Amino acid sequence: MKHLCCVRLLSIIIFSTLTLHASLTSKSAVVYYSDDVPYSLVGIHDYIILQPSHVNTATHGFKTYKENIYAYASIGEVESNANYYADIRREWILGENKIWRSKVLDISNLAYHNFLFEQVFDPMRAEGFQNFFFDTLDSYHIVAKSDKERKVMREGLIRFIKSFHQRYPQSKLIVNRGFEIIDDIHDSIEGVLFESLFKGLSSKDLSYTDVSQEDRSWLLAQVKKIQAYNKPIIALDYVEDTEGDIAKSTVKEIEKLGLIPYIGDRDLVEVGISSKNAQKREVLLLYDGTEFDNTQDDDSVYSAAFLQLSSPLEYMGYVPILHDISLGMFSPSKLKRYAGAVVWMSGDFHHSVAFIQHIEALLKSQLKVLFINTLIPQLHTSLFDKLQINIIKVSDSEMRITQTYESAAKLVSDDAYMGYEIDPFIPNQNYYFSIDNAQKIVEVITKEKSSTIAAITSWGGYAFGGTTTLRMQGEDLWIANPFKLMKDALRLPDLMVPDPTTENGKRLLFVHMDGDGIMNRAEWNLELFSGEVLYEEIFSRYNIPMSLSIIEGETAPYGLYGATVDKTKDISLELENISRDIFALENVEPASHTFTHPFFWNKIIDDNLDEKYRLKVKNYDFSLAREIGGSLDYINKNLTPKNKTAKMIFWSGDCLPTESTLDYMYKNDFLHINGGDTTITNANPWLSRIAPYGIRRGDYYQIFTGAQNENVYTNDWLGPFWGFKKVIQTFKLTDSPKRFKPIDIYFHTYSGSKKASLKALDTVLKWAIQQDTMPIYTSAYIPKVMDFYDIALAHEGDTWLIKGDDNLKTLRVPKSVSVNFKASKGVVGIKKHDSIQYVHLDHNKSQLLVLNDNESDQNYLIDANVALKDTVRNDRKIDLQFKGEVPAIIRYHIAHDCSYDVVPRPDDEKLIDGVLSISYKKEKELKISITCKKAS
Repeated sequence: MKHLCCVRLLSIIIFSTLTLHASLTSKSAVVYYSDDVPYSLVGIHDYIILQPSHVNTATHGFKTYKENIYAYASIGEVESNANYYADIRREWILGENKIWRSKVLDISNLAYHNFLFEQVFDPMRAEGFQNFFFDTLDSYHIVAKSDKERKVMREGLIRFIKSFHQRYPQSKLIVNRGFEIIDDIHDSIEGVLFESLFKGLSSKDLSYTDVSQEDRSWLLAQVKKIQAYNKPIIALDYVEDTEGDIAKSTVKEIEKLGLIPYIGDRDLVEVGISSKNAQKREVLLLYDGTEFDNTQDDDSVYSAAFLQLSSPLEYMGYVPILHDISLGMFSPSKLKRYAGAVVWMSGDFHHSVAFIQHIEALLKSQLKVLFINTLIPQLHTSLFDKLQINIIKVSDSEMRITQTYESAAKLVSDDAYMGYEIDPFIPNQNYYFSIDNAQKIVEVITKEKSSTIAAITSWGGYAFGGTTTLRMQGEDLWIANPFKLMKDALRLPDLMVPDPTTENGKRLLFVHMDGDGIMNRAEWNLELFSGEVLYEEIFSRYNIPMSLSIIEGETAPYGLYGATVDKTKDISLELENISRDIFALENVEPASHTFTHPFFWNKIIDDNLDEKYRLKVKNYDFSLAREIGGSLDYINKNLTPKNKTAKMIFWSGDCLPTESTLDYMYKNDFLHINGGDTTITNANPWLSRIAPYGIRRGDYYQIFTGAQNENVYTNDWLGPFWGFKKVIQTFKLTDSPKRFKPIDIYFHTYSGSKKASLKALDTVLKWAIQQDTMPIYTSAYIPKVMDFYDIALAHEGDTWLIKGDDNLKTLRVPKSVSVNFKASKGVVGIKKHDSIQYVHLDHNKSQLLVLNDNESDQNYLIDANVALKDTVRNDRKIDLQFKGEVPAIIRYHIAHDCSYDVVPRPDDEKLIDGVLSISYKKEKELKISITCKKAS
């Protein structure tokens, strides 16, 4: 943004006798010009102004918040780094803005107008931007010296803005300044932004400075005519510390004047503050990529930081952001976006000087940091000094005593932090650690000395050997309680947690199948294919949503089993017919398991994959578009009925798609799932066996399954073939005492080839349909997880604002809180479950949750196995429309002075102690109307 406070031009402010205080219902704004947009922070705002060159419009976050996103566009100037700079004609350049080293352009020139439309705005709209922010409107004052020249430029600017509005009537437009033309353009714009009301930048060196009273008075004199048009007005001020007291007080001063405040840094590369501000949800996990084999394409998935910390963080509502510290450290401005940082590494890089420098920069940022293992006294002495951890080397005589050290020493630990899965132990140590002014969690005490090997400190905390995890017989067991350790060390506030495992109080249930082995013969009848067996015994018998895939290379006539391979063994027509029958079932959703089932996705180089890493289909030149998009096209054109469209890919092989592969998926709006290793069982009931919801790769998230498939439970299909029954243990252990996962019944087509595996699958399904669930399709689950990573939360006391929950409609809250449904907006119900509660949200894109009301006689949804599609609420009436995938079962609490009506009439209906219970044998859609004598 050109900071036009540097050029003495017209500006704007609002007079107001009202004093507005920051609140969750106030309008707010953010101006962010850096890359890697943190949507969980910026999404809370009503006006999100971004630099389009730094925005990936294919991401889920952009698509979620695009209605509030405004793309920056410089109208009166162009900088040399603009992607269209080379196409600017010489005759359009009128001069130079020396402060910003940019060219001032002729805004009156119609050819330049057309250029902007065709070369700038049309491409940006095609990319996904629909709203815009115009900067440098008044730059012509730099070059126009006479009244006549200024008049020509002003009229040209008016003409351009009106033409923009006529050309793109659905695009909202915010302008920077331009107040001398507001009478002419007010019908064409959404709002106005201006800079430097109280705090600005020096015109000499762009240093932070206070705005003079004279300049402020001059600004105030320009605004009364703006007020009459009732447009939102954003006041952007600049402060070095955007989270400090000066920034906060400036917000209040701007609010008193009836404006929308935004306080940013000079370069607008930090997320500053406004009237309302999102809770920081991202937690930085630093690992060392040098500890892995160089052939591994994405080392983060193998790091302890990912494997051990991601799932606990996600359960607490936080978003893990993994970063390989050997690739460099973030700038201080980038670090401000995080709620905290955990450092866990053991590679070669953390032996280096550069590692020490990176960690020192991290500590300087004032971000709370938790060190797990990582620090080595003999290598990181300077870091121990900076952290004020005293290290004393164990003497040679003491070392001799260490042969009986364990019997001579005493371990003292805080049970609130330790003994989560196994007790702490006294490690072999060459150093004693001591620290003052810290909460000591674990101490090793001898007759003469004590060593604090885990503590919560002023700067965060640390946990060294004997207090973190222990590897036993190939399993990683937590010594520390990772939830409490990270919460307290990083000072993570309790969140109202977005929860993709549950909806309307019911645990989500979905079924998805990888297409491998549709051609396998049933061992008890070689005339039957496994796909036929599953059709008869599973798909057509269990009337719940199922998402089923095929591999094109197995079913297509030009694939492995077509006439082109062996005319005497052409079974492709039979396999295609089986696939058509499967996809024609009412409860089946089609998907692709790719064309040639890539085994290792990171082996794709320059859009090519050697056939040794995939199925060997003749005459096939690999490309990502053919492998993914082509396989979906094949299914949709040849195998699905007209009312169904395949839009999902179930990852194959190692299930580790690269960022470039995900880029293709997101740009084409294809959904995807698979990967993750949730395999917790009674024999191995460890937290480390519960995978997170997904993993971030570049700008994108790969979404993991809820549990692993039968191949894992049968030892890579070597037996026992009834092993998939153990997934029921997984489902139980991921539900209690903490619900980490939905129920995801994930298997392969080849399960229909053996009686033991078929029986196991049948047993799992029988168990699942008896549980208290909401059955959904896999395509409904995937966007819920995507929402989890980008949802924005803000709160003031007991009131919470939720934005970006287009698909994810549940918050997990403590059991101790209650909900004020009358004061809340978009909150429809609550249900207790074990030690927590699930709050149900409506279909809207934002909600206001007001907690801790003592009124128990309220109207609210307790639970439902069908989705809430619409709600209409006024003073005395509530209408709720439901639609699901199975016959509806609903419980609703009705206040004593209210009556109800249900359409269609339920097959079973009861009202006991204010709880309405209804159920249907066939109906999946219904409407409930609640009418009250008093305002509800």
